[in-house]
Amino acid sequence: MAYTLRFDAKTGDIKLFVDPLTNVQSAYCPQGKFIHVAPTEPRSDWNCGFELPWWKNADDYRIGRLTGSTCLIRVMNMLTGSEDFLEVPKEESIAEIRDRYLDINSHAASYNWKALKTNSITSEITLEEVNMNLTLEENGMVDGMSNDEMGLSSAYSPVLCLYWCDDLTVA
Repeated sequence: MAYTLRFDAKTGDIKLFVDPLTNVQSAYCPQGKFIHVAPTEPRSDWNCGFELPWWKNADDYRIGRLTGSTCLIRVMNMLTGSEDFLEVPKEESIAEIRDRYLDINSHAASYNWKALKTNSITSEITLEEVNMNLTLEENGMVDGMSNDEMGLSSAYSPVLCLYWCDDLTVA
């Protein structure tokens, strides 16, 4: 939300306004100035030694992607019985979710990641290993709508079940 308030959707540049005190056009920064925004008045200590501002230089400054929506998931460790909730972007693969889950369980790479899946023809529910390179939706775990959009609680979150596999990835 704050991003859209500061930047023009058409040009990708920072929004401008006319300062009512100085009658000078300047950057619209309702929460205060940020890096690469020029001051409204001349200053000798402002560093203008950059070619492009960060919002136009995606190659050097982009650290991630903005998600369209997120999904609350449960990760259940079947060995210990522990259960953790993670809010993940819909575009994130299971491998990327596992990488973030390593902060909670440093042995996450030593587990088989499985999920309950429903066969569309027979309606039979089976526990199947997930494809780590696919997203939750591509693995058939979510239908594209978030819990908030459906008005559901976290009890209806997709569940990833972790089964211990002693492969000695972490000694």
